[in-house]
Amino acid sequence: QGCDSVRGPSPPGALGPRRRSRGGGAPTMAGPSRSTVAPVAEDVEWDAHEAVQSNDEERMFVPAPIRERGLRRLPRWAAVPAAATAAMVLLAAWPSARKAARVASTAVSTGAAEALDEVPEWRRKPDADMMWQAGAMRQAMETQGADAEEEAKLLAQEAQKRTAAEEARELAAAKARREHEAERAKTAELSMFLRAADDIVHPAPMPLPARASGGYKLLPVNTSCALSGLLPIDVRTVCEDAARELALSDTTATETGREGVPEGCYLHNQNVLFVGFNLVNKGRGSDCMGQDTRQQVCMTPSKKKEFDEAALKEALEARKQREAEERAREEAERKKAKDEALRAELMGVKKWEQDEANVPNVSFYCFSLMLPFGYEPGLLKEQQRRGVGIFACEESMVFSNMTTFTSGEKLPVAVQVIEGSLSVTYGGRWMTALNTGVFNRIWMKVINLGNYRNHDWVVKVDP
Repeated sequence: QGCDSVRGPSPPGALGPRRRSRGGGAPTMAGPSRSTVAPVAEDVEWDAHEAVQSNDEERMFVPAPIRERGLRRLPRWAAVPAAATAAMVLLAAWPSARKAARVASTAVSTGAAEALDEVPEWRRKPDADMMWQAGAMRQAMETQGADAEEEAKLLAQEAQKRTAAEEARELAAAKARREHEAERAKTAELSMFLRAADDIVHPAPMPLPARASGGYKLLPVNTSCALSGLLPIDVRTVCEDAARELALSDTTATETGREGVPEGCYLHNQNVLFVGFNLVNKGRGSDCMGQDTRQQVCMTPSKKKEFDEAALKEALEARKQREAEERAREEAERKKAKDEALRAELMGVKKWEQDEANVPNVSFYCFSLMLPFGYEPGLLKEQQRRGVGIFACEESMVFSNMTTFTSGEKLPVAVQVIEGSLSVTYGGRWMTALNTGVFNRIWMKVINLGNYRNHDWVVKVDP
């Protein structure tokens, strides 16, 4: 059964009506009181009573004996544990309500002394449910504290492990660096020792004596082309030509971009020919190499001029050859385009002939208007001889206003005479021949003759 079945009218008398405080705070009780804290105690008592009446056991804990009896109104001796329970719940749930909890605790302490004589002996003992709940809460708090301590310990252990791993990695990396540096130092020392031993066992050959031939010159050590008034050789083919001219042991130059070597072409250790292209070495000779046996190969200014002229001539010949190739390519392209156009034209003619063969019953009546002077008579005569133009149709006719030239000579083709002059004026926006009247007369002549009735199409063609 719910508490609604035992809910009754409000307790009589001493509690009085409920009202709000002047400052708009929580509701307070109006009526007589025994002390300054009595209204607060009565408020707590009334709140406990309302909690029991509304069956709201989640907001506050109500002792089992009070629930079992289902009282309509809590007696004063039962309000003390209820008020204490309400204060505990308020303190745990709302930290901001601690002031209200302290007031409630003061009320409980004051009212407890007054109501102690009214509480039976068996009611003064702690309730079993309250003791169980307090023990459960204490156990939960202890368990939570133990879990927090265990988690803190695990985090500390993980941090120690990470720190130890990082230190181990750093130590391993430092050790690897020291070993690498030691290995490099040992390798460098061994290489230096081997070079020194090789110099002792196989001493560097003595440089070749200076020689000159054909505009080229092999310089001795500790000099350069600039100091000797010569020019360096920076082209591989010219360097090889100089080596052949000077009868050197190596006539195949190897290009190099190394720094600190003579500029251009030079001979190393009497038997290796190099040509440098690094601009850092500009102006260098064998004078910068100390005891090294690198001998620079140079050319005279006259040889340079001769070489430049030959290079210019070669460049001109190459240009002429490129131009000839370009002309030949253009000619080939033009010929190819012409052949393709001719092939397309032949294919078009062939297709036209095929179309004619496919439509054998279609016939044409073709005619032209010819002036009795100028080029038109001769042009129509040649068309007639070749059988092209209007003369390729099934029936053709030439119209003119005369049968002879102005000189009296007979026209080369037969004509059908029309009356009137063929001379016209020029005008209009584009200054064209105003010949509409002339062609109206021609079309009337065609209609009057009636030959067009024997054919499918009538075609008017300019000569």
